[in-house]
Amino acid sequence: MIFEMNPRAKELKVAYIGGGSRGWAWGFMMDLAMDEAMCGTVRLYDIDRPAAERNKIIGNKISAHPDAVSRWEYEVSDSLQDALTGADFVVISILPGTFEEMRSDVHLPERVGVYQPVGDTVGAGGFMRAMRTIPMYVTFAEAIREAQMIFIPGGFSGGDEPDGSGKFITAFFRSAAIKEGVTDLLDCRDGLMLGICNGFQALIKLGLVPYGRIIDTDESCPTLTFNAIGRHQSRIVHTRVASNKSPWLRLTRPGEVYSVPISHGEGRFYADEALIKKLAENGQIATQYVDLAGCATGDVRFNPNGSMAAIEGITSPDGRVLGKMGHSERWNSGLYKNVPGNYDIRIFEAGVKYFK
Repeated sequence: MIFEMNPRAKELKVAYIGGGSRGWAWGFMMDLAMDEAMCGTVRLYDIDRPAAERNKIIGNKISAHPDAVSRWEYEVSDSLQDALTGADFVVISILPGTFEEMRSDVHLPERVGVYQPVGDTVGAGGFMRAMRTIPMYVTFAEAIREAQMIFIPGGFSGGDEPDGSGKFITAFFRSAAIKEGVTDLLDCRDGLMLGICNGFQALIKLGLVPYGRIIDTDESCPTLTFNAIGRHQSRIVHTRVASNKSPWLRLTRPGEVYSVPISHGEGRFYADEALIKKLAENGQIATQYVDLAGCATGDVRFNPNGSMAAIEGITSPDGRVLGKMGHSERWNSGLYKNVPGNYDIRIFEAGVKYFK
């Protein structure tokens, strides 16, 4: 991905999983064609390859239309791996099962007065749809065996309802096959895990931070709860590296301050003071919210959620699992030009170098 001075993102690479879909894919293609701020390539991947081939033709025709202000090239990927390799962004629009099965799940119950949303997993059709997700769990579990790291990003679900996406991610990782794969990755293969925002919530609920393993958490465990200010916060904050014990932070030095965008309603770290002291002594407090002087603070102007000990990120005992609220993944060289600060904490670069 290249940014021009205007700025305009060129040579953007987008992986579209479920690229054979109809309404969603076509709407996405129209939106891209009318956004003059970027251009690039969209790789379409779908288990229904003919559908993806059809959308390749449609996408290239939309891009070539005289009214289009941005040019995109659409191509079909042979495999999921091919689609994801080198992608700047990944768009996922998939549902378990085929359209025929969806008609069966949703419309047949309607004949007897049972109405349900397309994504519902309860009721007559919802039960079958939930069962169809089992192969996805198996596929993910198999992928973990080949992986060296797992990254759980943030993202709203259900209007960012209480516990947000964190509770859904947690349920997914507690399934036997996934739990076994994660345990093997961390205990036997020296793997890494990173969770940001909702991903951090999931790591906390699973026990992966601060304990380093998936456990049954209880009221004695730390948590992330509602912001002290009582509302969602979305802005740039300053964080200081308190410990670079984690491989994810090996390219930083303690005391360095980085700017990072945040966007959450439940980011306040809360724990027993004795546990916080233990985390500090073990170097597991990775990053803290700081003021303009670089001092950890509870001031809401700098600590957006009121986290205890100004904690923004913590790690597992050995540092290989890191959870943090700030969106370090939402940075590139052309962003935040009007908000001065050092945003490049080099987390992902450090993660890759750990295995070299």
